[in-house]
Amino acid sequence: MENINNTEAYTRLIEKARDGQFPLDAFPGSFRVAIQNMTRQGEFRTEYVAMAMLSALAATVGNNISLEIRDGFRVNPALMITFVGKPGAGKTPPLMAAYEALRRSDHRRYEQWREALHNYNKNQKSSSSADSTGSKRPVCRQTVLSDFTQEAMVAQLENNPHGVAIVVDEIAGFFNTVNRYNSSNMIETLLSAFSGDPIKVTRKGPDGQGQIVSILNPSINLIGTIQPALLHSVLFRQLEGNGFLDRMCFVYPECGSTSRWSGRPGYADNKEHPQEESPINPEFERWSSRPLHGDTATFLWEKIHSMAERLTRDEQPMCLRLSTQAQQWFYQWRDELMEAVDDMDEAEAESRVMKRVAIISKIALLLQLGHVAANEQLINAALSEERMMGAVAINEWLEWSYRRTRRAALQSAGRPTGPSQKQMESWAFVATLPDTFTTAQAVEAAQKTGKSKSWMKLKLREMIEASAISRVDHGSYRKATLIQ
Repeated sequence: MENINNTEAYTRLIEKARDGQFPLDAFPGSFRVAIQNMTRQGEFRTEYVAMAMLSALAATVGNNISLEIRDGFRVNPALMITFVGKPGAGKTPPLMAAYEALRRSDHRRYEQWREALHNYNKNQKSSSSADSTGSKRPVCRQTVLSDFTQEAMVAQLENNPHGVAIVVDEIAGFFNTVNRYNSSNMIETLLSAFSGDPIKVTRKGPDGQGQIVSILNPSINLIGTIQPALLHSVLFRQLEGNGFLDRMCFVYPECGSTSRWSGRPGYADNKEHPQEESPINPEFERWSSRPLHGDTATFLWEKIHSMAERLTRDEQPMCLRLSTQAQQWFYQWRDELMEAVDDMDEAEAESRVMKRVAIISKIALLLQLGHVAANEQLINAALSEERMMGAVAINEWLEWSYRRTRRAALQSAGRPTGPSQKQMESWAFVATLPDTFTTAQAVEAAQKTGKSKSWMKLKLREMIEASAISRVDHGSYRKATLIQ
């Protein structure tokens, strides 16, 4: 499978993502093969599998590498992701599969720590106190955290300064625990880590005195799952006001029916040699330790670990920069977005829009690293325009998914899910247009009211999602009864 390498193809990818089509072609070829195989074998949603892999890649690399968007503005690849879906939608297995290799690595370090601790305790008993004053108690370094306190997480960040990943099956339980203990600064810690701000925590030291832990460049990935019925009570009601949800990537695909097991190869089909039976989803194992496709013999996950270890050995974290073409394209995209924000009333503007630049930059860095791991890109190469456009396409889909998530949260709370009166008032610029109109006509109508083309595009998208208009063809729309 070839990668798409022209900007016109990426432009189409972005447009389709805005309408809810997941931009799988934005991923490196090796990743696409793994995603498609896992999706087919396990009958899982492509969106869950793809975003779980991005999260695991970010957790493996940690803060060893960053991307500089402009002078003084750098991001590491850490993301916060929530899979939304009804029970049986296949949210958890792709998540567990993507993190399997990291869990195995953690277990190996745990076994090494147990042995080192045993030897340490043995030496402490056999040595005099004078001889043992210089010895240091071994620590257990882990990357994947599932059941922990804030103090334990900070301790792991101290032991593992390259970063950790919070991986929880039911993220509702995690946030309910956080909200239960008001003295916890977990949310503030996660917000700081997302922005790359230093974390300073005062905790009780071994001598009973206060001890300051300072993490200069924290990297904390967060990923978990939640059911639509819990969205409002667990997330939106608790976290919407502090900017946390603005940084969250919601993955809520339009899921079909739950997969069926009958008629598929399984344990009963291999009664003579059950010990040789493959799991229902063999791609899980392939993602962790086997070549992803054919004769290339590319052990993708091993390549990712090798890349991360190389970066870890460097004295200073590596920082990539944008190519000239990527910078020009992304700056223009960002300025058009800000132009649309400037044209919005205060009641319309959302703080989430301002976080998109950071999220897109993180995803672009991960796409670049995916190409490096697949031997398709040099590690120190400037980030290309295609990677940035691919990241925008993924983010456009995530924003579509967020709006879908938000509607589900309102529905679970018994609140109206249709367009607000303020939104409908902002659509008034199309009132003078014919029942079927073009983009050019919409631009002219919006400009007559003092609004920009960028603002108009956002409004057309709002109207399509609210079924106020429909897209007839590329650049052509038809009004519905709602705004006629």
